[in-house]
Amino acid sequence: MDYLVSVGPRPYYIISNMTDSPLKRKLQSCENTPVSISPFTIGHRGGGTLQFPEESIRSQDADITIDEFTTLCSKQDGFNASATTPLTYQAGTPLWRTELYDTCARTLTLNAYIDLVDSYPGYRNFTPELKTPPAAVPMPFLGNYTQAQYASDMISAFREKGISADRVWPQSFLFEDVVYWIDNDGDFGAQAVYLQEFDTPSDLAAGFANLSIARAAGVNIIAPSLPMLLSVGGADNKTIVESEYAKAIKANGMDIIAWTFERSGPLANVKRDAEYYFASVADVVSYDGQYYEVLDVLVREVGVKGLFTDWAGTVSYFASCFGLEGPVGGSYR
Repeated sequence: MDYLVSVGPRPYYIISNMTDSPLKRKLQSCENTPVSISPFTIGHRGGGTLQFPEESIRSQDADITIDEFTTLCSKQDGFNASATTPLTYQAGTPLWRTELYDTCARTLTLNAYIDLVDSYPGYRNFTPELKTPPAAVPMPFLGNYTQAQYASDMISAFREKGISADRVWPQSFLFEDVVYWIDNDGDFGAQAVYLQEFDTPSDLAAGFANLSIARAAGVNIIAPSLPMLLSVGGADNKTIVESEYAKAIKANGMDIIAWTFERSGPLANVKRDAEYYFASVADVVSYDGQYYEVLDVLVREVGVKGLFTDWAGTVSYFASCFGLEGPVGGSYR
C-alpha cells in the first residue's frame, strides 16, 4: 500500500524558481499528483530541520544518564561564535531557518527512535549513524568499552527489537566500524554505509586510492558529501556534472548515497557564504531553482540510490514524480 504524504510548499517554490526546461515541465506535470513515501528520501537528523529542531521527536552529547538526556530540549543547529555565555552561544540559528517550533522538542534515545519509526504506517527504513566519539572521550572508554563493542551495541539495539536487517543501513565515517559490521553482523553488514568527507585535494587523492581497498573489504555502499560528487563541466564549462570521484566509486562496483541536500541557505548566497555543500559548483549556482537541477544530476548522472535531506518533502516530491525506488534499486524512468 502506498502511504501519501504532505510535502509542504517548498517543492513548488523551487519549481517556480527554475528556468524553463524539460525537467521543470516534468516536475510541473506532477503538481496535482499525490506524493507517496519513498525509500529514496533519507531524512537527515529527522528530515525536517529547516523547520524543526534536529534529532527530536518532531523532526525525525554529554556525560549524563539516559533519564537526564530525555529531559533535554532540542534546538535548531547553529551557534554564535563570538558569544561569551552559554546562552548567547546557542543563539546562532541561520536566518533562513525558523525557530517558531523550538518549544522543547523532545530528544530521542536510539531505542525510542527505533520504536517511533517502527510505529509509522508503511514500510519505513532506518539509517543510524555511529557517531565517532570526540577526542575528549578516548576509546576504549573507561579502559574497557571498545570501539568494536560500541559498533556492536548499535546493531544489537535493532536485533533486540526484531527489526529486519533489510530495513537498516548502519553508517559510520570510520572505516573500521564499517568493516566490523561486514565481518561480524551478517545481513546488517551487507548494507553498511561508509560515510566520507574530504576537505583537501590530498584527502580526495587518498579517497581514490582507497576505493579498491574498501571494495575488497566488502563495502557495498559509499556515502560522500555532495561536493565530492559534483563538478563543473560540459561543452560550455558551466554545466553541473558528475565528478570523477563519483565515476570511480561506480567503477569499483559500489553504490552511492549522498549527503546532505537542502542543508544550505538560499543559493544566491553560495559564493558569498563559502557554502560547503555547493563548494565544487559554486561558480555556476545562483538561484534556488537549481536545487532540482542538482538533484537531477545526482539521480540521472551520478546514479545515487538515496539522498539525505534536511527537508524530506523536496526530495520525496521529485522521487514520487520520477518513480524512484530507493536503495533497493532506484530507477529514474
